[in-house]
Amino acid sequence: MCQCLENQYVLQFRLKDGIQIKSSTSELISITCEEGSNVHKLSIQETVAEDEGIYSFVATNKEGETRGDIKLSVHSEAPTFSSKPKSCFAKAAQTAKFEGSVQGIPTPTISWQKAEEVIVESERSKMESAEDGKFSLTISDVQESDYAEYTVKATSAVASRQHSWGIPDKLPVATKVNEGEPLKLTVKIGGSPLPEVKWYKDGHELIPDERMSITLLPDGTAGLEISAADPTKDSGQYKMVAVNPTGEVSTETAADVKKLPKKGTIDEALPSTTTAV
Repeated sequence: MCQCLENQYVLQFRLKDGIQIKSSTSELISITCEEGSNVHKLSIQETVAEDEGIYSFVATNKEGETRGDIKLSVHSEAPTFSSKPKSCFAKAAQTAKFEGSVQGIPTPTISWQKAEEVIVESERSKMESAEDGKFSLTISDVQESDYAEYTVKATSAVASRQHSWGIPDKLPVATKVNEGEPLKLTVKIGGSPLPEVKWYKDGHELIPDERMSITLLPDGTAGLEISAADPTKDSGQYKMVAVNPTGEVSTETAADVKKLPKKGTIDEALPSTTTAV
């Protein structure tokens, strides 16, 4: 707003770059003068970071020219996740939902990716964003191709932030093998950074040895293998726990190692001769 003391003048608002501002420049910019007043106003609605700068007004009449400058600073905050989506387990045909919230000025725009592919709205993929910063991604009828790493990106004129996690698949409720066969358990996990994985049996952490190997591949495939399953030693409840800074997920299976029937054996032979008294 500026005030000119003489009525016979021409007034212009200018940017610091010398570009004249007009109401026609944008529908969000208006220049007004109150009727019967020498007060002129420049209004900018819904300011953004690009509006920052030194604004100048210039008033001229036959006596000369006068001008004034004012600096406009637009308050802004880079996006920050106040709540991040977390990994969850979902079986095929189930629904997976990821929720979070973001803060920032101006309000960030939310976008989603699966691996390197941008997710678009579809019958199975629904995305929601609210004015209060809450957002969600819902994937219905989970398919094998959905077990992947996901990224949510919050973008504004100030900066952008992103967070990644994954949909791990799930161990079967029960696992059955025959005695002497390999007992193999595998599960696909995701997340950024890739989670640390631990395996447990009946509540006790498993340590690899000559019979047992534990692996985690770069693609997120976590595996436990026992070379020759033993009904007494290896039957029980197995649990895989994956942990990274964003949280923890786990999945369990009950392993039943079936004892096979064995051919009868003679553990102690009868003597070759017997003498009767």
